[in-house]
Amino acid sequence: MMSTRPFDGDVPPFGGVPSEYTLFLEPGPHARAPEATLELPPGLTLIEAGQVIENLLGSEASVDVFTLRVAGQVLGTTSRAFLEPVLSSGGQRGNDGDRATQPGESTWYRTICFGCRQCGRQVFRMSYDARHPPECEAPCEGVMVPR
Repeated sequence: MMSTRPFDGDVPPFGGVPSEYTLFLEPGPHARAPEATLELPPGLTLIEAGQVIENLLGSEASVDVFTLRVAGQVLGTTSRAFLEPVLSSGGQRGNDGDRATQPGESTWYRTICFGCRQCGRQVFRMSYDARHPPECEAPCEGVMVPR
């Protein structure tokens, strides 16, 4: 079973992935296996990553438990039940202490869903490059196609 918190220090893990992203990882094991993966590109701030996760949860009601991958490295797993209170804690996330964020859903970040033709597993990405399509992480190693 995948560890849900592979890193707990101040030094960025996995070659520069910000340790602040562990804020989004649910501690402890999950009763269910992740049904999707959210891939984030390198360089996103904690606030931007939170906006992408909020967008995913708002637009994909079927996603409850998912793997978080940043810059190609799996950070761990998390769930809707864990993230909703984290992301809505008084309207503040990370460095939002100045309350300067605009209300409503971000129009800068959209996730693109890819589904496995064999097992149905989903991967969500912020961008798509036909030269590097997502690969299914399930044992079936099926073809992932845009949904």
